[in-house]
Amino acid sequence: MLKWCMRLTVLLLMLLAWTGCGNKQPAPSDDLSSQEQVQNPQESAIAPEEEQVALDDQNLPYEEWLKQVISNIIGATSNIDKPRVDSILFFDENESDMEIILWADTSFTHSMVRDGIILHSTDVLRRVFSDPRAERVSLYWLLPAKDSYGDETETMAARVVLTRDTADKINWKGLSPLGLPRVADKFDFHPKLQQ
Repeated sequence: MLKWCMRLTVLLLMLLAWTGCGNKQPAPSDDLSSQEQVQNPQESAIAPEEEQVALDDQNLPYEEWLKQVISNIIGATSNIDKPRVDSILFFDENESDMEIILWADTSFTHSMVRDGIILHSTDVLRRVFSDPRAERVSLYWLLPAKDSYGDETETMAARVVLTRDTADKINWKGLSPLGLPRVADKFDFHPKLQQ
């Protein structure tokens, strides 16, 4: 009963937020020929207060720094009580090419799950690429699922790949909230999340 009350409360808050957005200006059109998302080299990718936190945290081993950064940005656990960071794997000695496996949040609809993954991926990648050590980052998002026998398992909900070259072109402040799939090197969703 408590879960249903919490879900109803969240749904009502989302509805209130949605109806309150009716007076806002419409978002600029997504013209693929525009160069709004290319960042000037002088422009900082992160806010000054985040930059200070980044410098302070760099005393940690890189893997621990990544876990801390991700936990600070999108929470230490998903809304299904799984640790947000499942694992981090490095493919080179410099720890610049990495695979980060994360647990996604569930929600009321597939599109809400998909949008949450995009928003969280944007936040995580913006922060990871603010550090010069990252050259290629692959994010794999997991969700719980049931197999053919009805047993609980996990499935890959999305895969995001971003390289340093691409990250340096992105104006993170100007990027539309759901624009990462258009500019990432790869952004693939599970077929159910594409519906």
